[in-house]
Amino acid sequence: MNSIQSQTNGKGQESSILLMIIICDDNIQQGRDIASVLESEHHLSPNDAYFYMVQFSDTMQPSPWQFLVSIDNERDGFFQILFKNVHSYTDIKWINEKLLFIRVWWGRVLGTDLIVDVEKETIIYKEMVNGGNIPFQQWQQTE
Repeated sequence: MNSIQSQTNGKGQESSILLMIIICDDNIQQGRDIASVLESEHHLSPNDAYFYMVQFSDTMQPSPWQFLVSIDNERDGFFQILFKNVHSYTDIKWINEKLLFIRVWWGRVLGTDLIVDVEKETIIYKEMVNGGNIPFQQWQQTE
């Protein structure tokens, strides 16, 4: 942690954010057919051309958990995004005919928002999310 702090002028907040970005990047794997797909509910795009399916780890087992998003974009096989070491996911939804929004939580406070272009098979937007509900509630209890 000291090396990260020295790279960010000694500010602890910046170093923890940098560390989470590194962890986030290591825990997101994307590609074609990186895991076997079990048939599950199809979530159709607005124009009914594409769909995605979600597979979750068995949460009855001890963590770390993972989940797999498999996207059918009218090509052979599936474009897949594997999320490792997740706490939970909040939301997956179509933005339009080809863009998919995914929010994944790495812990109780920090997460990542992603926008995926399913035609280009790339993540076009990725930003860390800081959920302030739990820290705010803790602050309220100290008052």
